[in-house]
Formats: sequence, C-alpha cells, structure tokens
Amino acid sequence: MFDDRNTVRLPVPHGLLYICDPEASALPKVDGRGLYWWNNNGLALACRHEIAGETKIGINGSTEPPAGLSLLGEFDLLTPSRRLAVQVVPRQTILEVPVESQEVRVEVWTEGDTNTTLVWLRTV
Repeated sequence: MFDDRNTVRLPVPHGLLYICDPEASALPKVDGRGLYWWNNNGLALACRHEIAGETKIGINGSTEPPAGLSLLGEFDLLTPSRRLAVQVVPRQTILEVPVESQEVRVEVWTEGDTNTTLVWLRTV
C-alpha cells in the first residue's frame, strides 16, 4: 500500500525520476533506451511523462507492494549522508527518507513499462 506520509503524486518532468543520496554526484547517464539506468551513485527511472499526466511515487509505505506492480529490480546505492531521495530534473527532491547505513538496497516496483503511473520503493 502507499503511505500518504511518504507518497507524492505529480507530473514528472521529462518522465524521469532519480533515486539517490541527495548529495550524490556522477549519476547514471540516460540514453533514452530501456526502463532504468543505474550506477552505485543512483538510479534513473523512466515513468509517465509530465504531458501525459501524474505519476504516484511512494517510498517505505508498507511491507507489501501495491497490487498490480511487479519488481523491476533491487539496486545497491551509496548513501553517505544516510538519506535516500527521490528527485526530478533539475535535482529537485520530492521525497526523502533517512536510512541506517552508507549503502542501501532499494527495491523498485512499477507497472513494468516506461509509461508507468505508479512507482513504489522499499529499502531493504
């Protein structure tokens, strides 16, 4: 389920979300092909483009993902500030949660395509 405290719904500029430490540099390069781009500093994720409508994004809302979503993958990310952020272009943080260590594994759940309207994240 989505938890309203850690959820936002908005038109996502360029249809691109970044999941990273809010102070991260050297984020992955986006080539426009695929659903995501990843390096140890962050994850760039394709979602519904702003002109098509809103995307609902949640992080650590519950122990189980919402119905209808599938696991895109698990990604290990460096979090030296012990914070994990969801950002939109140009590096604007829309969600942020504290994490316990300087590296975190993040599960990413979506509807499975580049036009996903739901993104659910869980730190593990």
